[in-house]
Amino acid sequence: MIPAIFMHIQKTAGTTIASLARKHYGPENIMTHGDHLCGYFDAVNPSQFFRKDDILARYREKLFISGHFGYSFCSAFMADRYSFTFLRDPKERILSCYYFFRTQNAEEFPIYKIAKSNSLENFLELGLEQYNVRGYIWNAQAWQLAHGYCNCDGKGLPQFSETEIQDLAYKHINSFSFVGTVENFLRGRDKVFKALGIPLPIVNRKLNATAKRPAVKELPKSTQYLLHKLTELEQPLYECVASSQAD
Repeated sequence: MIPAIFMHIQKTAGTTIASLARKHYGPENIMTHGDHLCGYFDAVNPSQFFRKDDILARYREKLFISGHFGYSFCSAFMADRYSFTFLRDPKERILSCYYFFRTQNAEEFPIYKIAKSNSLENFLELGLEQYNVRGYIWNAQAWQLAHGYCNCDGKGLPQFSETEIQDLAYKHINSFSFVGTVENFLRGRDKVFKALGIPLPIVNRKLNATAKRPAVKELPKSTQYLLHKLTELEQPLYECVASSQAD
């Protein structure tokens, strides 16, 4: 079986990909979602938990590695694996995050409680002002491609300028074997699965999909403006990838 690394950006159909990969590789050979965090919160020195040599030793036997980590984590494995990720229209991704968070148990993660206790517009305003929300929705796809969390150097979002984030995201996106979009998901999924030798599913289903919600164009102008401010860095990046997928 072909080893793979999948940088799973939240609300980009990654759960569907991981579920199908599990059937092919077997549950013992796959890690997904937050598996890479196992042991992190009990570590004596959490800032050193994701050092490159340590994560390579910890996970090199896993044939399919995926999770909500960023490029810094992902790049440690990319030389010897098929690497891929999926992007999504940035504004739609934020809406999907917000409405997904509101369906979850408010006691599980602080972000769920924040989403459940705030209107959409208030939540978006917090994304511009407060770090604990900003990290989930402010140009999140560009940030994951540029550096991301769960990294070996301990550097977070505040340590990077907007120009650095955008430049690094553009640079790193070319390092992946494949980058697809949710809007052209089936075509991208099939290309990835053919490269990995995973049988294509007979029935096409999306797992963990957010329930019906308003589209961006249906929202008040003030809300649309906030979405624009939250996605200015990543919108052109997404459009670049989306245009290549349309060929």
